[in-house]
Amino acid sequence: MPPQSETKFLAELLESARQLTHFYLEKSTEVDKMQRFDIGKYRTNSICWVAAHLAWGEDNLILKGVANQGTGIEWLKLFKLGAEYPSEQDLPPYDEVIAALNSIHKSSLKALLKLPDAGLDEKNHIGLNFSAGNNKRAVIRHCIRHESFHCGQIGMLLRMLGKKVI
Repeated sequence: MPPQSETKFLAELLESARQLTHFYLEKSTEVDKMQRFDIGKYRTNSICWVAAHLAWGEDNLILKGVANQGTGIEWLKLFKLGAEYPSEQDLPPYDEVIAALNSIHKSSLKALLKLPDAGLDEKNHIGLNFSAGNNKRAVIRHCIRHESFHCGQIGMLLRMLGKKVI
């Protein structure tokens, strides 16, 4: 069996991270996905917001940053880094968020699997610069970390909503 390409390996890691996110999202069927909590002086995001932010992140990092394309979904900008928390009436319906999350992920995996390993060293298309550099590899790795971080938030929100998750 020939060795696996680095790009395919990174795509598999991203898929693995998303599978864990879906594990938690599937446990949210009977909870208020718009619920936020006040902890000290901090107010949490809701499960819906976190899922929408993950959709924005993958669209921005993989589809725009690596593949130089994007979905054009207008409401994604409400969930970008540093955006003010949108009013509840501006939040898209949860089912729409999940459909976008899944569609963006599918498109991202297709784009990654088309990228040759040599393309990982190319500059990303959104001007991000990490300590590991400004190449596409660094952006893909960040997307995997980003997914994992917010997956943990979803798990914690579920616990706060009274769900047993494991």
